[in-house]
Amino acid sequence: MTATSDGMLVGMTDRSEPVIRRGRPEDHGAVVALDIRSFEPHTSPGQPITAANNFFERVPADQHFMAWLDDHLVGYIRMGHPTPLPSNAHVVEIQGLAVDPAARGRGVGAMLVQAVLDDAEQRGMRKVSLRVMGSNPTAQRLYQRMGFEVQGHLRDEFLINGEYVDDLMMARFV
Repeated sequence: MTATSDGMLVGMTDRSEPVIRRGRPEDHGAVVALDIRSFEPHTSPGQPITAANNFFERVPADQHFMAWLDDHLVGYIRMGHPTPLPSNAHVVEIQGLAVDPAARGRGVGAMLVQAVLDDAEQRGMRKVSLRVMGSNPTAQRLYQRMGFEVQGHLRDEFLINGEYVDDLMMARFV
């Protein structure tokens, strides 16, 4: 499977189903390339990743779920804890989600979120939380469809390209 100039993945059929698995250190190159392809400044308060960055430095590979379609990485989701406090250990936080632009609209994001929800339930977690930019209505709709509710609204939390952007705190109990 390859990407064409219009971004479509050649070899991907309507029957193709991504395989979701935990991240591995050897995924580094593929996840950096995906992050570069999928980065949109209006939906992320961070800076675009570069090939020189160590993607797994802050959050180890096994704290990610990866979506692979054929031999191509088409999505990832990063999870961690909002704080290192033992009193907060029952909460898992989604700390990043990316889907290849050529694979969007195929349920990859929902599959990745479901993987986190299933993992949280299996580990006895009580809550899954996340933060999403007010400028990202597509992600907000995904999370709402998956049962997340807004728990907080931070107005003008980020200044991106000269515009103030809200940050929404969402959560779902498992």
